[in-house]
This record gives sequence, structure tokens and C-alpha cells, in this order.
Amino acid sequence: MKIQIMFKSLAIALVALFTVASLSAQSTKPTKTTKPTNTETSEAKQDDEMAKELKLTPSQKAEFKKANEAYKTKMKSARSENKAEMEQLRAERTRAQRTSLTPEQAKQYDERMAKREAKHKEHREKKGEKKDKKKAQKADKKEQKSENKEIKKELQKQ
Repeated sequence: MKIQIMFKSLAIALVALFTVASLSAQSTKPTKTTKPTNTETSEAKQDDEMAKELKLTPSQKAEFKKANEAYKTKMKSARSENKAEMEQLRAERTRAQRTSLTPEQAKQYDERMAKREAKHKEHREKKGEKKDKKKAQKADKKEQKSENKEIKKELQKQ
């Protein structure tokens, strides 16, 4: 009698467990909304900062956005090609952006671009230093491994 009650309660518990498991498996999770990529948010932030600093009019903002979009599509196709073409495209974008600026805004724009270029140059130099340091560390590890192999060989001979 007690055993029958235990089996019935065990069966009921198992049915309840499977029911809960199947219901939770069917629950729908909200779909994630796509977030803009870091580059997109970074570009938008830079554009906003530039617009504020240069006090661009809405039409000038539109011209900048148009120049950036044209630049983006051309850069995607040129990325696989040589750097000279990419440099040429950057200069083309700069010219397109400068055409919509007043002389005072153009002066500020040039100053800002010079600062940006200096910052990029500094970043590239730091990146190069890091690469050199990693190469040196890798060479040291390789040398250490070869020394360890030689020591093992000598120990095995003895």
C-alpha cells in the first residue's frame, strides 16, 4: 500500500517535472535589437562633435553626411586595394567636406584634422612599439624552449 502511494506520487512528480520543463522550453524570449557597431557610434559621435565645434548649419551637416556615406562605400571597395588609393579617397572626402564650409570653419576644420592626424600617428607608433615588444618576447620564448630541449637531451644522454 505504501509502495503504491510512493509510486503514484513519484509518477505525478515526474509528469509535473516534464510538463514544467516543456513549458519553459516553449517560452519565447524577446529578440535582441541590433545595436550599432562601435565604428558607427564612434563616427556619429565624431560627426556630432565636429558639427558643434564648427557650428555647422543643417545643410552643411547634410553635406558632411553625404560625403561620409560616399567615402564609406568607396573605402569598402578600395580596402582590398592599395593604400595610395585609400589616401586619395580620404583627400577627396576632405575636399568635399571643405567645399561646404566658410573660410573660418575651414580653418577650424584644418586644425581639427591636424590634431586628429597627430593622434593617429601617435597611436600607430605605440602600436608598432607593442608589436616589436611582442616579437621580442616571442623570440625570447623560442630561445628558452630551444635551450630547454638541449638541456633535456643532455640529461637523457647521462
